[in-house]
Amino acid sequence: MNEAVENLVVVGEPLLTISGSRDWHQRLNIAGGSATIVLDMSGVEKIDTACLQLLTAFVLKARASEVTLSWYEPSEHFLAAVNCLNLNAALGV
Repeated sequence: MNEAVENLVVVGEPLLTISGSRDWHQRLNIAGGSATIVLDMSGVEKIDTACLQLLTAFVLKARASEVTLSWYEPSEHFLAAVNCLNLNAALGV
């Protein structure tokens, strides 16, 4: 039986690419059962559009479920990718 976790930190890997998107998707699904989620993107060196799409869908679903999301020190590389695709508002960073 899955029980909700009160608070959870999800740490982004240095390389978030399509090759690891299945693992990333599974970690986000597990996090979805938490009341508060901190997304730690401080160590991200590269993120591709597949992982940004997964992350955006996760953030939108979490907001709809009234999950509290916060960002922990998103890296310059992460923010550059978000800015390039104009996802700032959708992701809230």
